[in-house]
Amino acid sequence: IKAGAFDSLGATRLSLIQVHEDAVDAVVPLKRQEAMGQFDLFGAQPAPSSSPLAHLKFGDEEWPRKQLLAYEREMLGLYVSAHPLDGAERILRKHAPRPIAAILDNPPKEGELVISGLITSLERRVNKKGEPWAICTVEDMDASLEVLFFPKSYALFQADLIEDNAVLVKGRVNWREDKMSVFGGGLAPLDLSELGEAPLVLRARPEKLTLPVVLELKQTLLAHRGDTPVHVKLMGRREQTFALYDYPVEVTPMLLGELKTIPGITL
Repeated sequence: IKAGAFDSLGATRLSLIQVHEDAVDAVVPLKRQEAMGQFDLFGAQPAPSSSPLAHLKFGDEEWPRKQLLAYEREMLGLYVSAHPLDGAERILRKHAPRPIAAILDNPPKEGELVISGLITSLERRVNKKGEPWAICTVEDMDASLEVLFFPKSYALFQADLIEDNAVLVKGRVNWREDKMSVFGGGLAPLDLSELGEAPLVLRARPEKLTLPVVLELKQTLLAHRGDTPVHVKLMGRREQTFALYDYPVEVTPMLLGELKTIPGITL
């Protein structure tokens, strides 16, 4: 449920979690009877009203977007329906002019570095003197970089070293066995609240956007009108993002499921 595997049922993930124990409890006695050979040969396809799950009630409440995406990453190791930083590019570039992917394409051999993104993993350690330090991964929309906070800097910033925190990191470039990392010397949390309603970002390759695909996408968005803006990011040698101002949507599991069936469109 947390990974989105049951989105096609049309209920919110939160409501599915709330009733899943009741659903299991309702079916277990039936399965025990079947295992003992005591099932009704004429009851293999019961009417919906006689289903052992007919009593379940599903609410409309959903987890906050940040928590929903955090569960996706916890279950699958990646974000699926969206990215927590969708719509935050302006804020990230305000504090760190170059995205991490651009830094890795032309990495500096030495000197100071500024990056911004989410802390997507955190490993706390203790050195031989018993002093705590940490290794974390900072990830933006397209790439990630390992940052090491040794005891002195760790003592200053440990309160903000939390997974899924958006942060600005300043540090010194370090190379070891042809792998670049950063020795963190400064860290500050980023306030993404100024984003307002983060857009739903759809990704597509230009050659895949045929007329039938565009028409199907248009009809899908119109069928789920709401207040969340929609952006389309064209993937290729040069990425471009277009805002579909006339097609805001209500982001629901049903909408995400329909979008996933459109050829050439990815979330």
